Amino acid sequence: MVHAFGLERWLVELRSRRWRPIAPYFGAFLGLGVALSFFGPALPALRAQTGSTVGEIGLVFSAQSLGGLIGSVVAGRLYRRVGGRRLLAFALVALAGAMALMPVPSELVVLIGLGGVTGFGAGSIDVGGNTKVSSAVPPHALLSSLNALHMSFAVGALLGPLIVGLSQATTDVLWPACAVFAVGMLTIGTVLFSGDQEGSALQAAIDHAEPAQPPARWRLAVVAFFFLLYVGLEIGFAGFLATYSDELQLGAEWPTVLTVGFWAGFLIGRLFMVWRGDGLDTGRVLWVSVIGATVLASAVALVGARPVPLLVVSVLFGAVIAPQFPTMLAHLHRVVPLTGVVTAWCIAGSALGGLILPPTIGALVDTMGAPALPWTVAVASAGSAAVLFVIDRWALVLPPPEPPPVAATGPV
Repeated sequence: MVHAFGLERWLVELRSRRWRPIAPYFGAFLGLGVALSFFGPALPALRAQTGSTVGEIGLVFSAQSLGGLIGSVVAGRLYRRVGGRRLLAFALVALAGAMALMPVPSELVVLIGLGGVTGFGAGSIDVGGNTKVSSAVPPHALLSSLNALHMSFAVGALLGPLIVGLSQATTDVLWPACAVFAVGMLTIGTVLFSGDQEGSALQAAIDHAEPAQPPARWRLAVVAFFFLLYVGLEIGFAGFLATYSDELQLGAEWPTVLTVGFWAGFLIGRLFMVWRGDGLDTGRVLWVSVIGATVLASAVALVGARPVPLLVVSVLFGAVIAPQFPTMLAHLHRVVPLTGVVTAWCIAGSALGGLILPPTIGALVDTMGAPALPWTVAVASAGSAAVLFVIDRWALVLPPPEPPPVAATGPV
């Protein structure tokens, strides 16, 4: 059976040289997932540490999102100057420093600043990692490799809360978890900064040989809008699923069960793409994902307060939306090389999605009740389908390059 489903070949590839050149980038995205999932479970301890209210501590998330937006823009410019590996190393060092300072007693303004640093580092890692992997693997392996990279982020996003919870349960403080995170990020950053890599001279040339003129800004803006909608609905659904459960009065255990179920489905979706992604067309994957997500988000609303069907639909929703981010990057790379500048547009759109859509969902839930969550996510997903249509019909249909000028010939 293992041989029949292709698992044997996949397991051999996992042990082969294919993954070695990009393995350090998986470590960087593991750290990215830890950094972006840290504040949620650490919030009660950080509130007590700073004496802040819920509303005041929420500014940390805004600072993180804004820092991610700025970091993605700056990283797109720095990529050509410092190279992808060093950009990732500097970002990880910044994250390690922020993590080391988190448990130090301080004022709220310091914590907000650390949130901004965390977001800045996260945006830089997002740009650098996606750009590096896209240039380090052959085209036929890009889809599975990008999904593996982003699966590492999902693993980090699960490990972060678990380690924070273990730290608080055993010591009642945050510093053991923060120490583990800081040392781990610093170690990965050191490996990226000093480690040799296969074909280093060729890779350095790829890092710096970005085209002087990227595609027209309107084309990149359309693609960035797809990422804005996707990240906004992902963060919004995952972030408000527990609140949705409370609003429906499902019981004390269901908020955690539904949230874990969503992320479990999310991991399964990305694991499937790592396993089978190389044989799939990026456009078909995206269309199945956006249409499936629209249907499943609507199903969440129709299921209502029945917890078991709601759990099943939440798991399926996580699995269906999981491939969208890395697959759109691979879809874009077919036409437009993922240089630092191009990738920065995508990550900036993602950061804007995290800034705009979750607060909008929260406000709608406050005014319209629990059904606002699934219907808003369904509308956003339908919007993603419309944007994907524009991308395939116009934004990624580039004009043919101008032929080189023909030298004039005359009598000899």
